[in-house]
Amino acid sequence: LAAGALGNSIGFGILMFPFGVLMALDPLVSQAFGARDHERIRLHFQRGLLLAVVLFVPAALLMWNTEGALRLLRQKEEVLGPASDYIRALVPGGLAFLLYVVLRQSLQAMTVVKPAFFVIVLANGVNIVANYALIFGNFGFPRLEVVGSALATSVSRWFMFLGLGVISLPLLRPYLRPIPCAQFHPARYRRFVVLGAPVGLQISLELWVFTAVAVLMGSLGTRELAGHNIALNLAALTFMVPLGLAGASATRV
Repeated sequence: LAAGALGNSIGFGILMFPFGVLMALDPLVSQAFGARDHERIRLHFQRGLLLAVVLFVPAALLMWNTEGALRLLRQKEEVLGPASDYIRALVPGGLAFLLYVVLRQSLQAMTVVKPAFFVIVLANGVNIVANYALIFGNFGFPRLEVVGSALATSVSRWFMFLGLGVISLPLLRPYLRPIPCAQFHPARYRRFVVLGAPVGLQISLELWVFTAVAVLMGSLGTRELAGHNIALNLAALTFMVPLGLAGASATRV
């Protein structure tokens, strides 16, 4: 539990900057949607998909080998290896998560939220079953313990992306028609980055405060880190309600 807590905190923290940058889709797509400018929605949407792929590369490199950094942060020896393996096992699902964010934020900006809601409910079920199978070695799968939990997260993230893509395809199909390559020139991303980079930095700083506390707890002991993770998850769960209302407010404005 301690290794998974530390691994999840750091792995998710690394993805927060790309996630925040992609949240620039909220104002960009919602403004275009309000203006009924479907060509501009198509440009923003496809640029977002490409940017998700580009931003994933450095994030994946950071996540691939973190054991040395964790050792410098004075984490307990019994946690170092499993936590590093956990973060590495999150890499396959990282791209799916960022692509899912592009789909979700674009749909949300067009006031379409039901598909993402249904997909995330199903994805939680997939995550539970995959954890049961991969952590403990059920249904004929190998017993992978903490790494199995991370792989289950990766599986559920691919389910989220592919499921939302399939369900919302009728709505998104007009925005998937090819656009000229010139529209992907870096200069075209200026407004995207100007809006998204500060959001990514702000969200990263917010989350890394919590990650820093988890690292401090890990330096105290394995049980302390595990207990901290349980408490923090319960607090984060309640925070989702006002966060959802805030997202709705942003879209409406």
